[in-house]
Amino acid sequence: MDTVIVVLVMLVVIVAALLLLRLTAENRQQKQLVQRVRSTNLYSHLYPMFRRYDNENLESVILRPEGVRIRTISGSETHYTFRKHGLDNPADDTLYAVALATLVDMRILRNTRNYVFRSHTEMRSNGDKRYWYDYVITHERKDTVLRATSRRL
Repeated sequence: MDTVIVVLVMLVVIVAALLLLRLTAENRQQKQLVQRVRSTNLYSHLYPMFRRYDNENLESVILRPEGVRIRTISGSETHYTFRKHGLDNPADDTLYAVALATLVDMRILRNTRNYVFRSHTEMRSNGDKRYWYDYVITHERKDTVLRATSRRL
């Protein structure tokens, strides 16, 4: 009986160590992606917009292959189209890196009680997959902000 318990404990420790190694490697890879994308021309166009909205109550930040859309709770919206600014649509891995960098540069999105990160996959008519990402305010946070806003009026 004691041998079985020792073996089970050893297995749990080994599995935990392997999971920790995997998470550490993923974290390192994500940091490298963010560093790489932050040095690109694409991100240098987006960064000022992200900083401008960092102190706003955002409803959503949508990152699609054709552009970025930021909506505030107050109703204002900014839409940045890559092609309109002379940039190619980013590849899937670049768009994912932009989504990660957005989280780093927009402090408001870091609060996981207030914002949720979602990944989306669309199937195109030609069978290709298209990935896009968004950060969306939670219902609880939106209700709180709207109640606070209505009290001020």
